[in-house]
Parts: sequence; structure tokens; C-alpha cells
Amino acid sequence: MRNVIRWLLVLGLCVGCGVAWADAPLEGFDQRKLDNPDHKTPKYLFARVARTYPLDSVHDKVSAERLLMSMRQDLRDAGLRIRAIKGDRILVLTEIGWEWVDVICRAGGENPAYWWGSEGKPTTDLPPAAGDEPGPDGDRPPSSGGGQPPKEPGEALETVPMLPGYADVPIDTSSDRAAITSTATWVKEHHPDLFVEGDDRDKAYVMMTHVIGIMRAHGYDAHRVVNHPSRPVGNPWRYGSDALVINGYIFDCYAGLGDLNMSRPQALYVGPYAAGRLRE
Repeated sequence: MRNVIRWLLVLGLCVGCGVAWADAPLEGFDQRKLDNPDHKTPKYLFARVARTYPLDSVHDKVSAERLLMSMRQDLRDAGLRIRAIKGDRILVLTEIGWEWVDVICRAGGENPAYWWGSEGKPTTDLPPAAGDEPGPDGDRPPSSGGGQPPKEPGEALETVPMLPGYADVPIDTSSDRAAITSTATWVKEHHPDLFVEGDDRDKAYVMMTHVIGIMRAHGYDAHRVVNHPSRPVGNPWRYGSDALVINGYIFDCYAGLGDLNMSRPQALYVGPYAAGRLRE
């Protein structure tokens, strides 16, 4: 019910009284990008959600953290990867990796506002991912060295058919990360039409079908990341747009997917895929 009321306020409606309400203040955002739903960089995904949460409860960093925690699920539903919240900062997956970003300026003073205080510096000191079961190495990325994949290709998945030619794609099997990066590179080089409109979920679904299918054809236990199981099987918004699971660990396959023509193949470790989550 609180979410329903909040969205009514955002639309400028007060039930029964007709009073207009303004969005929460934002600083440093381009209005054209903010109004463009196809602009899906982390900065603007955050802003579209944050402006619907009033800042009148923020008087210090403790209250700022409480507010950010209350919007955490909405931020995730919008497509952001939020790993931790501390004071007025969020640990969020951006184009450069996991990054601490200050998102409420003047949290301890007058007239607080939402902004995107990125320093452009990724962090490798990651706390455990909330809600995830720790893997064999705690929450550290699995070793990138040496093991060979199974010799036999995996079976087709409900959302990943085994297409002819997948097994013939040349990929680097020297490590899991090398396999992911080389597969992602091949898909981008041979399907450039999937990378010209930013984070388009329909195209991302096809893109990851190829990436996962090729890896399964080479014997890797790869499948999609199911983020929203309430959505139908095969719906692109059910899954992480550019993520896969391999041997129980989540990796992002492209950096900067939300920027036109700027996506870069990678194998960025995100965290363990909790036991019991769906395999599709």
C-alpha cells in the first residue's frame, strides 16, 4: 500500500484533495537523459527511482542509510546491482566495476538532494553479497586458473536451445574467465546488431542466449541469472541483462552495456548464485 501511495504522489495526485507534489530534488542530472527510458546507465536508473522517495526524513547519514535501505528493492527492480549501503553511499555495479558512490549530498545539512558522486574508482574490497550463500571461497571470486571444462556438451535449457554451430565457435578454455570473455567477444563481433541500442532487454536476451549456448556447447555448466521469478519464463525482464552463472558463480559479460556501442566484453565476478535459485 505504501508503494501505491508513493507512486500516486509522484504522479502529482493527492487522493481526494488534488494537491500537486514535486519529485525529490536531484542535482547534476541531465533532464533529457532522465526522461529517456532507453538511457539505462546506473546513474539514471538510480535517479528515476530516487526522485520518488522524499528526502524530508534525512537529517544525518544514519537516516540517509535508512532511506536508501527502504528503496533498495526498487533500485534492484529497476536493474541496478546494489551490494551494500553505508550512510549516504551505495556499493553499486557500474561500467567500471563495483564502486562506492555517494548518492545523497548534504545528508547532514540543509536541503539534501540526490546526486551521483562517483569518483571513477572501482573497489576490490567487497563485503559479502546480501542474501547470497557463500561459495567454497567465501565471497571471493573463484580462481581464474587452469581447470578444463567437461568434455561433453551440456543439454539444452528451456531458454537456451543448442543451435548448430555453437560447438564450432573457437573460445579460450584456459580458465572460466577466459572462456566467458572470449565467448562474449565472439558474440559481439558476429552479432553487432545486438549492441547498437544500449541495454535493450530483448536484444540482451538473444545476446545471452548465444553466450550461454556457446559455453554449454563447450561443456561449461552455464545458465541465466533469474532475478525476477514472478515474471514468465522467457520474458527478458526475468533475467540479468548481461549476466550468466557458471559453476555456481555469477559473472557480468559486458561493461557499459547501457551506452550505445560502448559495451566491452569482460568476466566481472559478481558473487555466488545461491543454492536453490532457478536454472534456466
